[in-house]
Amino acid sequence: MSYSSSTTRTSTATWSCVRYLNDKIASDLDYLRTFYPNLYSETDIEHWKHDFYNWIFEGYARSIKLQFSRNGTCICEIEWEVRDDGSISSDDNVGKLRIKGIDGTTPFIRIETTEKWAALTQEQRNEFYREMKRSWGPVGATVYADGLIRVYDKQYSGADLLINQKL
Repeated sequence: MSYSSSTTRTSTATWSCVRYLNDKIASDLDYLRTFYPNLYSETDIEHWKHDFYNWIFEGYARSIKLQFSRNGTCICEIEWEVRDDGSISSDDNVGKLRIKGIDGTTPFIRIETTEKWAALTQEQRNEFYREMKRSWGPVGATVYADGLIRVYDKQYSGADLLINQKL
C-alpha cells in the first residue's frame, strides 16, 4: 500500500523560480554595496533576501523598492517590479547599476503590495510578519526629488515569474 499527499497553491511561481529571481535582487544589492559599503550591511542583505523571498513567493509583493533619501526626500530609487504575465522575456545579468551620488543617504525598503495582500485579515498579516527578519508595516507616502527620472534598466526572467528593474 502506498500513500501520497499533495498541496496546491494559487500562485504559479515555483520555489526555485522565486529563489533564482530573489538571488538576482540580492546580487544587485551586493553589487551596489561594493561601491557604497556604508549604506547597509551584509546582514541587511541577508535579512532582506529572506523577507523578499517570502513576499514574492506568497504573491504579496507587486514591487520591491530600495529608496535612498536625503533630508526626507527620495533622491534615487531602484524598483524591482514582480510580474507573472509573461511580458518579460529576457534575463539580464545582475550588477552594473547606473547609480551615483547616494553617499550620505539613508536607504529604505518599501514593498508595494498586491490585491492578494489586501484581501488578508490583520491576523493573517501579523502571522506573515512573524516569519520576517525585518519589521514591516504601513508607511507614509514617498516624497520624491524634483526631476527624478525613472527608466527601465534590466529584466530578470525565471520559468514562471518575471522581475522588471527600474532605476
